[in-house]
Parts: sequence; C-alpha cells; structure tokens
Amino acid sequence: MVQRYMTPGRVIAEADYLAYVHTVSADLDLLFRMMPDLDIKNIHMPLAGNPYGVEVGGRFFYGPHFLYFAKKIHMLTGSDATRVVELGAGYGGLPWAIRNCIPNSRYFEFDLPEVLAIASFYILSTYPKTNIALFGEVDLQSAELDNFDFIFMPKFEIERMPSNWSDVSFNSWSLAEMEAEAIGNYVRHLGRVTRRYFFHVNHVIHSKISSDVFL
Repeated sequence: MVQRYMTPGRVIAEADYLAYVHTVSADLDLLFRMMPDLDIKNIHMPLAGNPYGVEVGGRFFYGPHFLYFAKKIHMLTGSDATRVVELGAGYGGLPWAIRNCIPNSRYFEFDLPEVLAIASFYILSTYPKTNIALFGEVDLQSAELDNFDFIFMPKFEIERMPSNWSDVSFNSWSLAEMEAEAIGNYVRHLGRVTRRYFFHVNHVIHSKISSDVFL
C-alpha cells in the first residue's frame, strides 16, 4: 500500500486508483444497505492526521466500513451503553465510529505500543472532551474502567483484563496474519473478557490460519 499509494513523487497507477475507488464504493454500498435512511451529507469523517481517501458528492471519505462495523455492533447489542473491546484498532477508525454511532459506549483497545500512539492521537483530536486512559493511568483490576470513554493498552495487558467485561469483542484482518500460537492466545482471552459476541472480519486464504478455524 505504501509503495502503490504513498510514495512521494510516484503517480498512482490507474489500476490501483480504480481498485481503491471500487473498495470505497463497496464500503459505502454496505453502509447504505445497513442504514438506508442515512443522508451522505451527515457523514462528517474527521480529517485528523492527514488521511487519504476519495471525494464523493463534495464530501471526503476514508474508512466508511468502520461506520458499518459500528452499526452492526449496535444492532447486536441493542444498547446505547455497549462495551467494546478491540484487538488492533490501527489509526483509530473503529473507536471513532463507535462513539459516533453509540454515544454512551465504552471502548477498550489492545495493540502495539507504537500504534496506540497514533490511535490515541486520532481520538484525542476528534473527541477532545472525552475521558481517555493510557497505559499506566488506570488499574485494570479496579472499577475505574467505567470512568473512561476510551482506554488504550499494549497488547500484553489483555491477560489482566477482567473477565466478562465487554458486550462485543472485535478484530479486523490482523488475527489471521499472526502465528498459530498467538492466534490461540488472543482468541482465548477475547472469549474470556467477552460476555456476548466475538465479531471479526479476517482472511480465509493467504493467511497463517484461516479465520474459519479460529474457535
């Protein structure tokens, strides 16, 4: 992706451009199937961090599939106070979308430390008035967890996460890229901390282990 889309001075090839447009179009199609009454003018995707995307109808879009995922999570729980645990949030697209679709939600992420820095910056930039906790700022074994809208922790802290805390745990694309032992460990802990649903979108082919056999 970096070579094809982000190399300074390199013109994006037409085939790569069309592939990206097709991907965003498919994301928007899923979003409108899920939310048929949605007005595209009401989707305000934040521009924090100089994102890349496409312009549709005078609006700039990137990562609209996160809104689709957030809407699915809300449909699963039927609650405006949903608790979500995510393994690997990348730049912070899903926590942004969850807060957008489920305003009273609680969100907890486990990821690589360097990625957490990006996600926490993104969320602080887009939701500056929310309560956010980082590593070392909250005791995972205490009732403090419910005092925060967002909590970002390094991946090894999942072992200290209280059982049955989340309504939904989520992962997109990264589990299937791990080694078998790591997949088993994370899936086991996600099952432990989740009391209702494990929702994931992962690879079936071109992966270390097919997502069909995670559980």
